[in-house]
Amino acid sequence: TPPAELATVTNLQPGDCDSTLRVNQRADHAGFAGTPAAPIGVGLRLEIAVSGPDHAPGILAFGVGIQQGLLLAPFGWMHLDPWLPVSTQFMRLTAHGEYATSVTVPPLLPPGTTLTMQAATLLGPGQGILSNPHKVITAL
Repeated sequence: TPPAELATVTNLQPGDCDSTLRVNQRADHAGFAGTPAAPIGVGLRLEIAVSGPDHAPGILAFGVGIQQGLLLAPFGWMHLDPWLPVSTQFMRLTAHGEYATSVTVPPLLPPGTTLTMQAATLLGPGQGILSNPHKVITAL
């Protein structure tokens, strides 16, 4: 996880104990702040996990990423383009503050297709925090 001051410099939402997204066990802001998107194989399983407060509800979102985050105060930096379609999945973290799911990458996606993911966990009425973003790119 980059230091908090990196978020100020690059408008990058850092991972946080209250909301961290991991894709194939990585939580390293793949595809953002100069890092390459994480390659994923078409037809293979993609493991997605979110950590946060015990029993917290939240949303897992998929869409087109934007490098310069859009500040959604007080929730943090959103890295999904709000003007393009976004797919969401509601989730509830376990008693240990974890959520995990697995999806198959469609085998017909052409190599080079990118997808950005970001999660949000709710901390209480009107309170929540966005996770770190993660971008993947399909490869053979």
